[in-house]
Amino acid sequence: MKPAALWLLTVAMILPGLVMGEEGPVVERVEIRSRSPLEEPERIRELVEIVPGEPLAEEGIRDTLRSLYATGLATEIEVWTRPVSGQEVVAMIALRPRVRIVAVRLEGEPGLDRKDLRELVEPKVGQPLIESRVLRTVFRLQDRYEEEGYLEASVRPSIETDPDTREAVVVFRLESGPRATVGEIDLQGDLGEFDREELRSRSKLEPGARYRRESVQEGVDRLLRWLRGEGYRKAEVELAETTYDPGTNAVDVALDVTVGPEVRVRILGADRESLRRKGFLPFLEEEGYDEILVLQAMERVRRHFQEQGHYRVEVEREERRVGDSLLLILRIDPGPVYRLTELEFRGNEGLSDDRLQELMTTAPRRLLVPGSGRLVEATLEEDLDNIRSFYALRGWNRVQVGPPRIQELGGRELKLTVPIDEGPRSRLVG
Repeated sequence: MKPAALWLLTVAMILPGLVMGEEGPVVERVEIRSRSPLEEPERIRELVEIVPGEPLAEEGIRDTLRSLYATGLATEIEVWTRPVSGQEVVAMIALRPRVRIVAVRLEGEPGLDRKDLRELVEPKVGQPLIESRVLRTVFRLQDRYEEEGYLEASVRPSIETDPDTREAVVVFRLESGPRATVGEIDLQGDLGEFDREELRSRSKLEPGARYRRESVQEGVDRLLRWLRGEGYRKAEVELAETTYDPGTNAVDVALDVTVGPEVRVRILGADRESLRRKGFLPFLEEEGYDEILVLQAMERVRRHFQEQGHYRVEVEREERRVGDSLLLILRIDPGPVYRLTELEFRGNEGLSDDRLQELMTTAPRRLLVPGSGRLVEATLEEDLDNIRSFYALRGWNRVQVGPPRIQELGGRELKLTVPIDEGPRSRLVG
């Protein structure tokens, strides 16, 4: 019964034959009753709005029922009265607590380690019985069995409840059945110059081996890494489907393979292995090859050389087809080493040059400061964003910072000018 409907029924049970007005019978005392021990009795008492010594009011009954239902500590709540003398009554609050779990058992032939399976069980001893937790546990256990290759496993829950003590025992009956094996392995798609057996052997997926979902995915990843390591950096390998045959208890595996062209990379103007070891060439690693990774590589290389002082470094790329291969050429021209010797702000009135300089990583060369005097475009843009944010926090919401101007002074020295248009400053008026 919903709380609202129960409350209407409760009012009728409290004072049969009487109409409650603003001044009802006086409450001598309040009793809280339950057939089994209650959780958090002190909390329950705090939520009772029926006050001894005051008239029994409809509002107090309603607020008490609403608050107690909200706690979830009981499934049914009723309020009764018992006359004691004259217009005085005892208010009795009867609660029917939730069913409480006293034991959780895993029975049967689980096949897997019981300790690991218990970690998937949501219902715990001492908790109230909530059927959705039991159902979620069934799904969790079934998923674990499927992951481990027990495709005929069964998980059957049962709940034994004592209506008098409101205590429950939750039992999960587990029967793992036999573990499935790997059946046929089919490779489909564009295999290039490779035959199916060679690629299958590189995946190390073996027919007849114990089937596990994770092991199959590891085979997919293993084949993909091998192809990209062989220079086929645009290769793709995906698990197309798995098909279970109950008659043989085997899982047939189909892989979708696209080998693609062999990708050859030529680096001009810098040492390829040195750049690779520093992580500047992600398309030579397991990520594979695509345009985004090439652009990221170019930006990393550009930043690397600028951090070494080569501010005007040029990084260009060229892609061309050579037979069945794809050739990528990265041309790097570091150029001369420059030093930033001057930094000037123009247009700033609200903030001093020294305060603005504190907000920047970019700084003119100082003899005792390693890394100073290096002009890096990415770092400079971060500095300008920092200045914009600092201005905005202090009320200059329309500030314009930049674009920066770079000037060669001769002798491989650079001057950086940062124009600033502060605009009006917003102020709070009290």
